[in-house]
Amino acid sequence: MLIDQQLRTNKLNARSADRILRLAWSVADLQGHDVPSGDDVETALSLRRGTPLGSAMRERALKGKWPFVIDIRTGIRPLFADRLAATVGRESVSSGAALVARLRGRKDARELALLRRANELTQRAIRAMAATLEPGLSSDEIGARAPPARM
Repeated sequence: MLIDQQLRTNKLNARSADRILRLAWSVADLQGHDVPSGDDVETALSLRRGTPLGSAMRERALKGKWPFVIDIRTGIRPLFADRLAATVGRESVSSGAALVARLRGRKDARELALLRRANELTQRAIRAMAATLEPGLSSDEIGARAPPARM
């Protein structure tokens, strides 16, 4: 595997390899793959390493992997979107913000049940803790009264 080679030759450290693998999983997910392919790992490595974005995008296009979607994190969004638009054309780049906002508000019955249960447990914990508190306690004293978290 490409990442193993990079680790063995000290071109990557463990933290960088972890980040590249996370990005490769995201690329694979967006491509509809169950697990990252070699191409997904190469794309992730190119994007994390700062390989010119245009080269990475053209490479994917030449391999017949175009079009594809990439999740762009907030901090790099403007720079990434500008470079992507310059590479593939502004008409090929669009924002997914509206779709993401709509999907974040959608919950199925199982998710709603989980949210309700989490709310009940939170309320129970707040009531139980409030019963042990009194004015003038320091944060250390409050912490000492709190039971350990259980999963």
